[in-house]
Amino acid sequence: MGESAALILILTFSISADNPDSSEYYYQKAARSEDPTDAIDLWQRIARFRHRGRYYFLAQLELAKNEFFHGDYQKVIKRLKPITTGVSSPEIKGEILFWLGLARLEISYDEGVKTLNDLILGLPETRWAGRARAIAKVTSGRYMVQTGAFKTKRYALRQYHRLRELGFDARVVEKRIGDIRYYRVVVGSFGTIEKGMGVADSLRKLGFKEARVISY
Repeated sequence: MGESAALILILTFSISADNPDSSEYYYQKAARSEDPTDAIDLWQRIARFRHRGRYYFLAQLELAKNEFFHGDYQKVIKRLKPITTGVSSPEIKGEILFWLGLARLEISYDEGVKTLNDLILGLPETRWAGRARAIAKVTSGRYMVQTGAFKTKRYALRQYHRLRELGFDARVVEKRIGDIRYYRVVVGSFGTIEKGMGVADSLRKLGFKEARVISY
């Protein structure tokens, strides 16, 4: 193909927002780019296309990952949440849910774990479900609510007694990480994450602001 023909082809891609080949062209060009700014610009072009094919979703994922690594978790959620439906590839959908779950974990533990759990249950054969299991540790099927973690046992016992007075099945669990020992105050034992999330929500309303679901 001559240079003039190649130029015509590139211009055709540039002006056609409905042509699926356009998004593939820009995506491959971004992959070859050595300038991160140029790559982001190309992904953003694809994200504006009306055609929502494979490369549209891949470009949205690249933009979301860039936002995640810059700590823009709300932007990741805003970008990925609307495209969790409409994608036909299980692997791409799994990757969307995976990064959406990670972003939600940074903002709300309960919401993040729920998203990763949805990935594990809904797309168990994908590699992203395996990664979600490693991060969320939601495969054991048992959950409890942690209301606090303390380096000093007496502070843990103080919270423990408050919870017992309110009628909760609380206990103090000692845990060691390296040379550091700390004491977790936990409540209950639940067979589903939804039950644990309900108790965590009730505890937060009672003033236990750090209440969150954990698995064991």
